[in-house]
Amino acid sequence: MSRNALFSLWGGANDTFYNMGLVGAGLPPTDAVLNMAVSAQQLVGEAERLAGAGARYILIPNLPDIGATPAMLLDAVQRAGAGNPAVGDALVAAATVLAMGGADTATVQARALAAAEVAL
Repeated sequence: MSRNALFSLWGGANDTFYNMGLVGAGLPPTDAVLNMAVSAQQLVGEAERLAGAGARYILIPNLPDIGATPAMLLDAVQRAGAGNPAVGDALVAAATVLAMGGADTATVQARALAAAEVAL
C-alpha cells in the first residue's frame, strides 16, 4: 500500500434509505437512530482498519441532500397519491421528467412534481 494513496470511504445513504423504510413500516424512530449509529460506527471502524494498515489519507465525504434525490421525490409523489388510482401515472410522469434532467436541479424537481400533480 502506498503511504501517499488517497482512500475514500462512502457510507450512510443506503443505511438512511433502509431505516426510513423501516420507520415507514412501523419501526420506532429511536430504533432507526440507533441503527444509524451502528452504521456510523462501522464506517469509523473501516477507517481505523485502513489507518492501521498504513493509510495516511482517508476521505469520508458527507452525504448529499438526500431529500433532493430522485428516490425521495418519487417517494413524496407515492405518498401524496396514496389511494389515488392515478398514482402509477403520476410516478411515471415524474420519473420521465427526472430522467430527462436539465441544468438546474431545482427546476427539474419542480417540473417533475408538476407533472405528477397533473397526473393525479
